[in-house]
Amino acid sequence: MFVAAATIAHLVAGKAIQVALFLSTSTTNLALARMTLGSGLFSIIFFFLVYRVMTRQGPARLVPAIYGASALLLLGEWALLLQNRRLGAILLFLHLNAFSLVLISGFWSLVSERFDPRTAKRQIGRIGGAATFGGLLGGLTSLGFSAQATLGGVSVASMVPLLALVHGLCAWQVRQLASVPGETGAHPAAAARHPATTELGSGLRRLLGTAYLRDLALLVLLVAVAEGLIDYVFKTRAKVFFRGDESGLAFFFGFFYTAVAFFAFVTQRVLSRPALERVGLVWTVASLPLVMALGGLSALLLPGLPTVGGARAVGAIVRDSLYRSGYELLYVPVSTGDKRATKLILDVGVVRLGDVVWGSLVPLISAVMGVRGLFGLDLVFPGILAVAVLVAGVAFLLVSRFHRGYVHALEKSLVARGGHLGSSGSDGLTTHTTLLQTFGGLDLTGGPDSGSTPAAERPSPPAGSGRAEFRPPGTAPDPILDRIVDLRSNDLDRVRNALRSAELDLALVSPAISLLAWDDVAVDAIEALRGVAPRVTGQLVDGLLDPEAEFAVRRRLPRVLTAGEPVRAVEGLFAALADSRFEVRYRVGRALARLQERHPVLSYPRERVLTAVLGEVAVDRRLWEHRRLLDHLAGDDESPFVDQYLRDRANRGLEHVFTVLSLILPREPLTIAFRGLHTEDAHLRGTALEYLETALPEEVRLKLWPFLEDDRKNRVSDRSREEILESLLQSNDTIADRIRKGRRAKD
Repeated sequence: MFVAAATIAHLVAGKAIQVALFLSTSTTNLALARMTLGSGLFSIIFFFLVYRVMTRQGPARLVPAIYGASALLLLGEWALLLQNRRLGAILLFLHLNAFSLVLISGFWSLVSERFDPRTAKRQIGRIGGAATFGGLLGGLTSLGFSAQATLGGVSVASMVPLLALVHGLCAWQVRQLASVPGETGAHPAAAARHPATTELGSGLRRLLGTAYLRDLALLVLLVAVAEGLIDYVFKTRAKVFFRGDESGLAFFFGFFYTAVAFFAFVTQRVLSRPALERVGLVWTVASLPLVMALGGLSALLLPGLPTVGGARAVGAIVRDSLYRSGYELLYVPVSTGDKRATKLILDVGVVRLGDVVWGSLVPLISAVMGVRGLFGLDLVFPGILAVAVLVAGVAFLLVSRFHRGYVHALEKSLVARGGHLGSSGSDGLTTHTTLLQTFGGLDLTGGPDSGSTPAAERPSPPAGSGRAEFRPPGTAPDPILDRIVDLRSNDLDRVRNALRSAELDLALVSPAISLLAWDDVAVDAIEALRGVAPRVTGQLVDGLLDPEAEFAVRRRLPRVLTAGEPVRAVEGLFAALADSRFEVRYRVGRALARLQERHPVLSYPRERVLTAVLGEVAVDRRLWEHRRLLDHLAGDDESPFVDQYLRDRANRGLEHVFTVLSLILPREPLTIAFRGLHTEDAHLRGTALEYLETALPEEVRLKLWPFLEDDRKNRVSDRSREEILESLLQSNDTIADRIRKGRRAKD
């Protein structure tokens, strides 16, 4: 916090002194534009020097050294100001312009490497608040010095040693910060060992080869050009108004930057977090080009120092509060290697390129618009402001493309950091014994929506099996009838042989479906039915949607339907997503995901998917946490989200929701996000939450979020007798199914 406050305090105070000293020693209005052009080129050269070190060693090592070097240079420039005021003012201008952006970029890089995207949203807002408070202190300090200079007490240049002291303290503090692990457990200095490019050409190729970073670079350039043009008009009008008086200019700019810092601090504290959470990251960033366009337009329509000063002030307030908070978050999902290779280019190289651009535009516009108009009006300043408004408008339109790029960057970050979670793995742990086994066949784990079924409800052979079967004398052999007899027998070997001997005839489909309820032959029945599924998809769907059918049959039919006629199977499976039994819905979701893998051209209705997800999360937390599965048939362990490691850890309801969401969202980052929620990697978990918060539809996110934030903490492993009894009383679906089965057996 101290470094953020001190850095911005130094920037604000130094800017006021730097501008006052230079304007008081310059002789023409274009001197500021030429000086900005020269300092921009000098800054780019300095950027080349530090780029290789920053990308190789990281900000943790380089930033303290730059702070220390800046402190020493300030002391030398102070000594020069006492001997040659104009030369000292020029060197101070070059120094502060070259170092300020490198230091700010390096500090924020150090911060962003310490936090995951979700933690960063909380912490960067606090650090940004400290930074804006520091700007207020810097403005007040410069105002105090300039007031004394106006009264003749001290010289404006006497503030330079204080600036040197501030950078010296920052060097010491950043050195301490670099040696402490971040909240996610990542050590900033250790991040230097991450492989990253050290060649500027390679960094430029990464920047230009990534659409997200390319758009970000263009935004930075456009903002720098528009802001520079408005700033030039503002400072030039101020110089004319104060007739080049050094102390008057210092007091004016000290007051201006103090007011800007104060309102930026208030805006940061009051609006920054609500804007990020309610308006969104992208439109928070868009606030700067929007206010610059509107402010430049107002100054164009009502020329004068008050209006252009107001436009400059509002732009600076938004830049130092809302824009800065959002802009730094845009970098967080970028990989460490890409960030180090490109962030310095964007924060320093592109910004200084923007200075070169607007510094070149001002003489050009002045030459073109220098002739007075028909009514004797000076068109130079209006021409500059018109170009600024146009550039800011283009920047605002560009921001609208950032949401998709930010989500894509989060996806890449998830895949890069959590790619090892995308494949099945095992930690050698075995599946926990279920309460079904503990309580002798009566499952007490589910509520009315749990999908759990007592073992006694799962019949061995189907009803009516085991009765004597014979053929009347003289009747010709009928292979189909013989297979039906075999399928309905109570002989395990006969049933298996009948299922495996040949492809099922259509007349055998119904008895084969009933065999899905017999655990010992269920897998054989599934394989036999899958062989004819394309021809009998409608019959299979009817069985799935029949509420009177055996529960064991209905929960196994989705696996068969994955081999059915795709369009009819998808329609039937979507209808079954509203089933009253959780395990049926769970198996249906898995089946839809498999069908999507096999038939990517299938169209899955987004609204029906969202309706199904909203139905799943509209339950009580206790019921959500106690959802269990009964079926564990061979070959049924394939899940895009749960491997052996997660099988005992992941909530089945959450897994089902993610499976259904994968029908309309990119599966790979969604899979890694799900698994990231169940790891101890705080950075990966934070990235996963940030991705989900950004990618999920608003109505789903609001309902699902309570189950995501505290899923691991609230999951129940051991339940009391009272909880078991409550679950038993809630199991009315299971009890009702058993009663129906008993009635059918009597009949």
